[in-house]
Amino acid sequence: MNFKYLKFIIIYSILHITIDTLKNLIESKKFKEEIIGSIDTKFYMIYQISHIIIIYILGELFIGKKLNYWINISDELLKWLLLLIIIIKPVNLNFKILFQKYAPEEFEEERNTIDGAGAIIGNLERLLISVFLYYNQFGAIGLVFTAKSVARFNKILKSPSFAEYYLIGSLFSIISVLVCYAIVFG
Repeated sequence: MNFKYLKFIIIYSILHITIDTLKNLIESKKFKEEIIGSIDTKFYMIYQISHIIIIYILGELFIGKKLNYWINISDELLKWLLLLIIIIKPVNLNFKILFQKYAPEEFEEERNTIDGAGAIIGNLERLLISVFLYYNQFGAIGLVFTAKSVARFNKILKSPSFAEYYLIGSLFSIISVLVCYAIVFG
């Protein structure tokens, strides 16, 4: 690590802690009672966007700087690591928070699947889409959704509400990969 950038790391850390502290204060029981209406989704989006803005601004300060000169990691590898970090946990979490209200009730009641299997399938789906994008194999992306649809065909057929929720998840997954890939590799 280049220690001349230590002040930016400290600034980011302080801003990150400040945002998280404000979030925790707002979510605390004392402040929750004073908030009128359901602003959970809006609040969550503001929270996430504020982190992205801070990272972007600090990233702009580093454009053209070689920060990884001590450990000699290629920029390509760093881009892949960043993409994987974004499309794994944050995308799963964002989907759960943003689209929770669309989950059909029978989906919650008829849990014939293993807990966490859907998240793992989503992670693998986004990973495959990323690899296909990298190698310009856009047609192969359709195979990923075909395989998912075949695996869930009976459930999609029997439950229109599950079919809608499934489609929302699939579209969110591909859009998130496309956007993240374009930002990281664009």
